Amino acid sequence: MDLPYYLNLGIEKELENIKLGKLSRTRSQLTDKYRSPREKDIEFMSTPEDRIAYICSRLPSIFSVIKEIIFNLQKIALDIKLETLLDLGSGPGTVMYAVTDILNLENITLVEKDRYLIEIGKRLAANADIDSVKKAEWINCDIN
Repeated sequence: MDLPYYLNLGIEKELENIKLGKLSRTRSQLTDKYRSPREKDIEFMSTPEDRIAYICSRLPSIFSVIKEIIFNLQKIALDIKLETLLDLGSGPGTVMYAVTDILNLENITLVEKDRYLIEIGKRLAANADIDSVKKAEWINCDIN
């Protein structure tokens, strides 16, 4: 499943200052962290490289899964009209990008504890031609 053009553009811009070898090692380490049990207080992503590796490797796969779920929900919930999105633990906004690739939302609120992921999410959304994505409210907050 293809990402919207603005996401591809944004991810490419994020990649401009990272070497491919470093990105590959970081992605591999991130995957290992993702698959192994970890302490609650240990940060999953702690470096800028971790976050870039995440948007390059995890964001596209999560985007595809969420988009497929929304697409299938539309088939069975014909009378439901979604107008708002609240995403707790939004990361860089992956769910928002997937949902707005299918639905026209009025309001979007994203809550994320990692301020650097919020910054990345805002940069990724900057080139969107979807008003609700550009105007999304980002809240830096730990919900735990």
